[in-house]
Amino acid sequence: MGELIAKNKSLRNEAAKYSSELGRATNFEFGDHDSNNINQLLNDIKQLKNDLEYFCTLRKSYTEINEESMKMLAKQYGCSSEFSVKTFNRNLFQGLLQRHIIEFILNSAEEYLKFEEGDDSEHFEAKIISAETKLHYCANSISKYRVGTDKVSSAIPTKLRQSVYILLSNRGFSQINHMDKVEHPFIANLTKKIINKMNNIRTMKDSVKNKEIESMTTEIIRRIIVIFLFRFKVQEPAVQSHWFQCGNKIEPEFMDVPLSDEDLKNASVDACSFPLIATNLDKKDYKVILKASIVKANVVKEAYSSGGSYGVYT
Repeated sequence: MGELIAKNKSLRNEAAKYSSELGRATNFEFGDHDSNNINQLLNDIKQLKNDLEYFCTLRKSYTEINEESMKMLAKQYGCSSEFSVKTFNRNLFQGLLQRHIIEFILNSAEEYLKFEEGDDSEHFEAKIISAETKLHYCANSISKYRVGTDKVSSAIPTKLRQSVYILLSNRGFSQINHMDKVEHPFIANLTKKIINKMNNIRTMKDSVKNKEIESMTTEIIRRIIVIFLFRFKVQEPAVQSHWFQCGNKIEPEFMDVPLSDEDLKNASVDACSFPLIATNLDKKDYKVILKASIVKANVVKEAYSSGGSYGVYT
């Protein structure tokens, strides 16, 4: 009798252990104190958004605006407002600049990540992403087309994606550790491009302020890439971003606008300075993580497409 009780206890313990391990293997969420937790991601997105607003400042007391460059930027995004150095909506055109910088950085990074050849120390990120894509496909296929009753196999592709993008979130495009730490060549080159682009659009009046903002460039670039291209894919489902276009109707559910505004029914988007952050945007069970930052116009018109690369990053 004692042996039977002991055996039953052993079996219960074994079953409990298996159940616990199964739970860990098929659980895609992160603990409250884990840096990969969705709330920590949201906090970091908000901090990036605040830093970008400072980085892209067009305050008259700080800057002189290149009128032609700003007019070209407004035309690129189909902005309905005319730009004039003497009288312009600072929030609107600062928002256009902010969007332009985010998109330029993401488009540059996406192109770079397509290139797998060359020096391994420069292209680890692209090689890792390519390998994950192939392995994810194979892992998903074998769990789908091979007979089995376990619950873990179907979770492996998602766990694989999460693990790879956690690695990239922590180490992707960070400084290269040779004899001395050196900046990643892609980040160093993109930093120069962003500084030149900003200087072509606006000139800082104060040299001290100019140095301060230029010193932010490298980390702004790195944080944009890491958050949008790496950390979004750590979550399950993967987080997405969506830019609203000039002329889109105002949608308070997805846009950060004052709900007391009586003109919302007749208002439209004139500029989107920071995208909507959400999951499952194309499904009924979508979830908004952070509403888009927009500047509204007063006349609804047909949505404008710039023809550039924009939209959802998954």
